[in-house]
Amino acid sequence: MKSGSSIRGFWMTIVLALAVLAAGCGKPQETATGPSGESKPTKATTAGKRSGIAIVPKAIAGEYWIDCQKGAEKAAKELGVELTFTGPTSESDVSGQIAVVENLINKNIAAIGISPCSADGLNKVVAKALRMGIPVVTLDSDTSAKDRLCYIGTNNRAAGAVAARTLAALIGDKGKVGVVTGVAGANNLEERYQGFMEEMKKHPNITVLPRQAAESDKSLAISITENLLTAHPDLAGIFGVNAISGPGVGQAVRASGKAGKVKVVSFDVTPELQELCKAGAVQALIAQRPFKMGYLAVKVLYDALHGKKPTGDIDTGVEVVTREKLLKAASGKQT
Repeated sequence: MKSGSSIRGFWMTIVLALAVLAAGCGKPQETATGPSGESKPTKATTAGKRSGIAIVPKAIAGEYWIDCQKGAEKAAKELGVELTFTGPTSESDVSGQIAVVENLINKNIAAIGISPCSADGLNKVVAKALRMGIPVVTLDSDTSAKDRLCYIGTNNRAAGAVAARTLAALIGDKGKVGVVTGVAGANNLEERYQGFMEEMKKHPNITVLPRQAAESDKSLAISITENLLTAHPDLAGIFGVNAISGPGVGQAVRASGKAGKVKVVSFDVTPELQELCKAGAVQALIAQRPFKMGYLAVKVLYDALHGKKPTGDIDTGVEVVTREKLLKAASGKQT
């Protein structure tokens, strides 16, 4: 018979052996491989941490932003990341957009892409996100805030010059021209206007009337255009600076019976603008690439979260679209 001390020693040995065995069989911390091959923590290991990518457009309505959303969704699906696409209901709602970004910060979003309604109005909330370590890119329109990763979108100054050259050619390089813009203070619209005006200095026989802001309200753009046509019966052309002012200009020109006589150049190629162009109420569209903007914004933010930062701004380019191009495309011919 074993002594009491021997029995106690025996059971202590068994307990220690079981403890070692249990430690050896324990699961290691799980990781998941990202779409690009990077190792990233699983949901279990990111509890309480920031996650997901958000894209905040100027407004959640409108064909332009729907295209942007589709691009963002495509990138998110390819990369396997959670996407939030949210924004104010109106492009003039600066305070509403600020509230959206504040809410995303409070909900622990990991990265944000934003098209600021105002170049200066979003500075504080963008700076707040950056201070909290949240990567931020701007798309479609830039901010004057420092340290955002990059701007993704149209080189608006260069595109504004393209619009000016196009309109100048349409009106025979002479006459009066009106400008109907969107929200006053929007960085992208301001840059388009500056590029437009710089180019128009090269055309001394063209007089550019003072621009008027429709605040991204089509009904206001229609009213402004009606007043322009009444006050200047010899008006040669009008530049619609964005996807909301342009249709308003086109509709007013068509309703006045001056379609084709007053030449119209507008930014963007929304379905409404395409129909106006096919009907001859708008002569040329400056096509941007909102799908590409949304796609690249998600891609750049995803890369930033995985240690790869962009080397500079990304110009998504523009194309001049005419009635002839639209009709050829509609008939299945190559443009």
